[in-house]
Parts: sequence; C-alpha cells; structure tokens
Amino acid sequence: MDEVVTTSIGRRIRQARQSAGLSQPELSRQCGWDSQSRVSNYELDVRRPDFESLRAIARVTGYRWEWLLSGDGLECDDAMPLAPGSRAVLFRTAPIVGTITVNPDGTWADDLMAQNEDEVGYVETFSEDEGVYVVRARGQMLPRPFGDEWLVEIEPNITPQPGEPVRLRANDGTRCFAELLWMTEERVAVMTLGAEPHQLRFRRDEIEILEAVGAFRPPSRARTKR
Repeated sequence: MDEVVTTSIGRRIRQARQSAGLSQPELSRQCGWDSQSRVSNYELDVRRPDFESLRAIARVTGYRWEWLLSGDGLECDDAMPLAPGSRAVLFRTAPIVGTITVNPDGTWADDLMAQNEDEVGYVETFSEDEGVYVVRARGQMLPRPFGDEWLVEIEPNITPQPGEPVRLRANDGTRCFAELLWMTEERVAVMTLGAEPHQLRFRRDEIEILEAVGAFRPPSRARTKR
C-alpha cells in the first residue's frame, strides 16, 4: 500500500471514505453531523476527531477505528478494504416511541406513555441494529449529564453484556433501566440506574424484555417529524 495514503489520521479517513464510495457530505450525514466541513477538516488534519467521532466514521465506512487512529493492524475486520461503491450503512433514523417518568430508584410504574404532538419525532444516530428505537426519559436517574430529561437509544436485537445498561421489564410489573451485572441461563442480576439504585434478581422466565441500551442522548438530538 502507498505509504503516502496512510501517514496521518486525515489521510486514513479519506481512504476509508473513498473506498466506501462516500462523498464528504454523505459521510457527514451518515455519521449524524450537521457540518459538512467537519469531514474536510478531519481529512486535512486541521481538526483531530475525538473517539466517538472516529468510531462513527469506522462504523459507517466499515474500517476499524484502531486502524484509523494509528495505521496499525487490519484496516477492516476481513483484512481487506471495502470495494469501491460498497457501503456499511449503519446510519439510522430511530423513532421516539414514547415517554416515561423515572422514579428515584430507577424504576417506572407504567409502560411507555403516548407523546404530545410536539414530542413525536426521531433521533438520527448510527447503530448496528436496524430496529433501534428511542424512549424519552424524565426524572432523577443516572447517568444525568443532561439534567432531568434525556433520550435513551435502545437496541432490541443486540445481546446485552455484563457491565452495560439495559431496559428491563419483568412479569411482576418491574420496569427499569439498569446495569446488567451478570446473566446465566437461569438467572439475571441488575443494578437499577437511579439516584437511589438497588440490585434486582430475576429468573430468566420472569423477564419479558431485556434489551441493550446503546446510548443516552441530550434532548437536543430529537428531531420533529414534519
């Protein structure tokens, strides 16, 4: 491979974009960015991408973020660059399906509430799960970087792993966002995400929903349907 192409992060980003058959505006849009100049600045090495931005580029183009960052290791998971014109399109429009009010212990009493007309909308994001959806959560709950309201992206077709956040609903009426502590074939343990967290344990046959939480987003990420 020509060394000139891969001597900087910017040139590696350009290689990944071009191999995926994307223009700069297309890459910006699929990464969920409003500014077209952002990609240009990255490719010219005027601006250095942060980790989340690098992961977004990697997931859209199919290249490994480790290679984009350092130039070391495999470019792609299959050790081959994507063919020109091919795309790993993981940019999604995730619908906001409802609103919940979270109690201090991280649980909520009712299922998803219908949204007001001005709240119906979606979030532009990137996800491996084509079924990704969003819940608008209000109340005192951790994490709280966005005050008392945030958008929770849920990936129902991704298998949650210990240490990661989940959405849980049990047949005894328990509904919560929680950290998955451990999971066996027979039992599940979680720690609720709330100002007053506590541990819960269930048999697997007591759980109706256990879905991976992909991200917590600020309310400003919501887009209104027109």
